[in-house]
Amino acid sequence: MKTGYLKHLFKSNPKQWQLLIISGFLWLLFTNFQLTLNQYAQDEARFYNNVKEFISKQEIEIKRSDTLLHALSEYYSAQTLKSNLDFRHFASGLVKNNQGDMIIGLASLINRSQKAEFENQQQRLGYESFRVDDDFIFNQQQENKKYAYLPVVAVTPMNPKNSSLLAQDLFTIPKLVKKFAASLKSNSTQRILLAEKQSGNVVQISILPTYVNNNYLTSHEQRLKAVRGIVFTIEPLEQVLSKIARELFTERDLSLILRQSEDIRTTKHYFIDEDKSHHHAIDHIFNWEFIAKIPTMSNAESQSLEIRETWHLERLQTWDLLKYNLIALIIYLLIATLLIAFYRYTYHLQEIENRLKQIFATSQDAVIITDEKGHIEEWNPQAEKTFDIKREDAIGDSIVNLIMGSAKDNDLSRYSESGRIELFQRTFDLDLDNPQSQTNEVLLFNAHGKQITAEVASSILQINNNTEISLFVKDITHQRKTEEAMTQMAFYDPLTGLENRSFFKKSVTEVLKNNPYHQVSILFMDLDGFKKVNDTLGHSVGDELLKVIAKRIQTTIRDSRDKVHICRFGGDEFIIMLENVNANGAANVSKRLLNKVERTIKIAEDEMDVSGSIGIACYPDHGSDVDTLLRHADTAMYQSKAMGKNTYSLYNENMEAQLEEKLLIEKHLRNAIENDELEVYYQPQVSLSSGHINGVEALLRWHNPTLGFVPPDKFISIAEDSQLILKLGEWVAQTCIEQLQIWQQTHLANLHIAMNVSSVQFEDPDFIDQISNMMKQANLPNHLLEIELTERTVMSNVSDNIVRFNQIRSSGYGLSVDDFGTGYSSLSYLKRFPLSILKIDKSFVDGIPKDDDDKSIATAILNLAHSLNMHVVAEGVETIEQLLFLRELNCDFAQGYFISRPLPIYELEEWLQLNKGNFYYRHNDLKQLIDAESLRYENL
Repeated sequence: MKTGYLKHLFKSNPKQWQLLIISGFLWLLFTNFQLTLNQYAQDEARFYNNVKEFISKQEIEIKRSDTLLHALSEYYSAQTLKSNLDFRHFASGLVKNNQGDMIIGLASLINRSQKAEFENQQQRLGYESFRVDDDFIFNQQQENKKYAYLPVVAVTPMNPKNSSLLAQDLFTIPKLVKKFAASLKSNSTQRILLAEKQSGNVVQISILPTYVNNNYLTSHEQRLKAVRGIVFTIEPLEQVLSKIARELFTERDLSLILRQSEDIRTTKHYFIDEDKSHHHAIDHIFNWEFIAKIPTMSNAESQSLEIRETWHLERLQTWDLLKYNLIALIIYLLIATLLIAFYRYTYHLQEIENRLKQIFATSQDAVIITDEKGHIEEWNPQAEKTFDIKREDAIGDSIVNLIMGSAKDNDLSRYSESGRIELFQRTFDLDLDNPQSQTNEVLLFNAHGKQITAEVASSILQINNNTEISLFVKDITHQRKTEEAMTQMAFYDPLTGLENRSFFKKSVTEVLKNNPYHQVSILFMDLDGFKKVNDTLGHSVGDELLKVIAKRIQTTIRDSRDKVHICRFGGDEFIIMLENVNANGAANVSKRLLNKVERTIKIAEDEMDVSGSIGIACYPDHGSDVDTLLRHADTAMYQSKAMGKNTYSLYNENMEAQLEEKLLIEKHLRNAIENDELEVYYQPQVSLSSGHINGVEALLRWHNPTLGFVPPDKFISIAEDSQLILKLGEWVAQTCIEQLQIWQQTHLANLHIAMNVSSVQFEDPDFIDQISNMMKQANLPNHLLEIELTERTVMSNVSDNIVRFNQIRSSGYGLSVDDFGTGYSSLSYLKRFPLSILKIDKSFVDGIPKDDDDKSIATAILNLAHSLNMHVVAEGVETIEQLLFLRELNCDFAQGYFISRPLPIYELEEWLQLNKGNFYYRHNDLKQLIDAESLRYENL
């Protein structure tokens, strides 16, 4: 409200101004009166709370004093042989832990007849002037004529003032005699107040008896017989009480008054100096006192402590008065302003209405007002824009007809009038009996049938006994699409659109939790040969390949009609969850999936063949949680890899053992070279025509201290999978080259070594260069080293291999194919390979000369090789019949156990020495059979 408006309002009516000022003054007066009462009540409550705390602290002081005295009594009663000096040392430690001016002392109880002896004893202990006397230091002391003596023998702390207590007979204090008797009877601490003679200060003395032995003194009679004296503490009461009061009370004009019987003077202590010079006259009129009477620490009936605090108007803080008066003034002005505004209310109704119309017209939300049946009464411009419907076309129509159905959807025609009303109220969650504002998200349609995701805030109003419903519609279609895109990014693989790892695991966990009795199968598939695609054709082709595989998986699994989750787990790994599918069902799905995956894939101009290896784990047989199932399915997948790939395996417990063995072998194999556990064995190759030993095949052997002898067929595949084969292959190559270098100085200089090379080594682009560098450093001719590859390695990536084979042959190395006939060699490619040697696999040699099939295969291989100008080595020759048959077929070379088993280098050299470089040399019968012109194989 503007000040000009107020001035204009009261300008012609001065009485209203006077009334406003007078009522304001009375309002402030009332406010100040309430503030004074409130401050008084708060201070009074604080005072009595402090009094309670004062009493509590007194009780704490009493308990502390009791604990101290009991500790002293127990110490002196238990230590009968301890001196007073020991007592002072012990008491000194206690004094350090108890702040204040406390005095701790020890007094011994002696008969009158023992006085002279006791004085002499104390003098011998160092107290030369010790005399039990009546040098009274307290007002209450009187001459002791009938009691035994209770002289003080030790005081801590020892200073000139406290030393005056030594030799004082405490039984000169009549009250203390009574307290001593009461303490013996109750075995508890007793206290009295005394007034010092010189200073007049009031002190409190607390006593507790000591005994010869305190273990079994349960009765009064026992304690009377065993009593030795007392331990006591002396505290300046006024100082103690003042200290407590200072901790609690901080206001001025507070009195601490100690009242006692006639032998203790009445004292009044101001612990904060009273200064009344600043008080005003009005302070003396409005003065109140807070008074509290409490017992003292001695708990004597004749003693009491009175605490007084004077309260006056000075307690009211000026700043607080100003602040609260300002607040009261503001409140008063607000109330006055509201009253004045009431007169102007009707003048502003039109202005408010105009503003509402403007808001209605310019709102960024579509505002729709309907009756309780959903008939539109108002339709703002933003609603026209959102739904592309003019206001004149919308007014009077049903909102159900207009925006709750697609233009191409005739389903709404089946609703009756009552059905449409029910649909309207249900869609917007309207409760006419319990009207309240709420927000819902609903799907609406514009005039062209385009779907709109809308956030609708609704409110139900009663206007002139009619129900009106206001709908504030915000188009959040774009927002929801953005959220969906973000969800897609958070939970789905961006490349394939499949679930990502975290979302898959979360989903499977929920399935297991919600359906604990359902069977669930997990399929873990890894692509075979995917790395080669990436390395040869590039990652972009690899990504396209993954998309194709993902589509094939989705198509195959969708055909199974089971509830599934499909995940790209990472790289070329995919995981499928099948609900309500047992092991047999999972196996059937795996077969279909493998068949679908292995079909040739064409991307751009490249055709590629990949396959998959699948591991299956089933819930609950193979695990009760998703991590265990995934681990076991992964283990089963590796079993499929080991079985030759492109197959599936169902998890069993033995796989874990096999995997553990594999991991153990891999662990030890990593250090095999450093630990000198590897050795190269050599198997001789003999020329069948002459018997001449022209070369050896190098074979790797491993003997581990923990695992023992590990066969090559067990660790070579593990080395290839883990890339350790590169390190092992380099070591074997170095060992072979060093051996060839040693032989150069002997008669074995022309002996060559055939070295097996794995596919992993061969695919290393630096492989040939490394071999050539080692041979060059050893100053060896390259023809002494033969590189031996498996048929599978030769036929993989044929086009690139032809280039590399030509490079090897042009460098002078021998190049042989091991295990020929066991793979799927294409003759069209074989003739293009610059191979020097084919090796017939042992499986074809075993059956000759009796097995016709083996004879035919061996003959075909020999004819093929010779037609391509290649030499042939027959492996696994174990009988003389096999050797003679192969010689008859003009096979070039042979090796096998009939000739020699693989030998370590020192045994090989002995074997060569014995045979003089010719296998037939030591086999006369064999030589004769070979030399005989009439020899015919069919007569053998």
